[in-house]
Amino acid sequence: MSNDRTDSGQDGPSSPARPLQPPASSWSDPAPPDTTLRGPGGAARPWLVGGGALVVVVAVCGVLVGVLGGDDQGAAKSAATQNPAQVAKEKTFKTAPEECQLVKPDTLARIVPAGRCTPTPFSGEGPGGFLRMPSWESDSGSTLDVNLRIGSAAKSHYDMDKESALTGLKDMQTITGSRAVDGIGGTAYLIHAVDKEPFSLRNATLVVKESNATFTIKYTYGADSGLSEQQAEQYVTDAARDVLGSLT
Repeated sequence: MSNDRTDSGQDGPSSPARPLQPPASSWSDPAPPDTTLRGPGGAARPWLVGGGALVVVVAVCGVLVGVLGGDDQGAAKSAATQNPAQVAKEKTFKTAPEECQLVKPDTLARIVPAGRCTPTPFSGEGPGGFLRMPSWESDSGSTLDVNLRIGSAAKSHYDMDKESALTGLKDMQTITGSRAVDGIGGTAYLIHAVDKEPFSLRNATLVVKESNATFTIKYTYGADSGLSEQQAEQYVTDAARDVLGSLT
């Protein structure tokens, strides 16, 4: 808005308004014409969905539109316009390693011994950012799932992931503890849950946001495994630090 008043409160001459411009960002560049979802190797990923993956499909469809389609560009520009100094100081992530390289081998050896990494057909790259969704499963049945997204809609994705972890399975799980966690990324939230009978699994879920990246680390283990919630919390924290360290 132009300044039309003098220091004395009287109307003064009006000068043309200078529009605020957000800092240049690779995330606000126009999308290229080829928006085909491609995996880390460059090959197109087919949309193979089995009946058992229905719940995953419902949760991921909105994510794919937001991340790979770049739907929150306007919100990012508005935030940059309102506080360009803060945005300029914040690191912007542009790349992520291949799915099975997000967590270090020594970390995986402690969390999911002899775990096998399984990429998903949902992972890929698009004009709006990156999506990585690997999963590791050990012989004992414990699993580690990572859901990473890099793009301009990080804040809305963080809120959505947090709400999903808290209420998405409320008919099947009981939340045994939840709290904010300091020292991991810019914002992080931890949720512990246990299956309702007749099931007997527990899980620790850590939702993290750092700059334009947001991700969820979920560790699932048996209720009779002897593992404490504190140990499970340490596992997801260690995996989260690996994921953060892998981003550039």
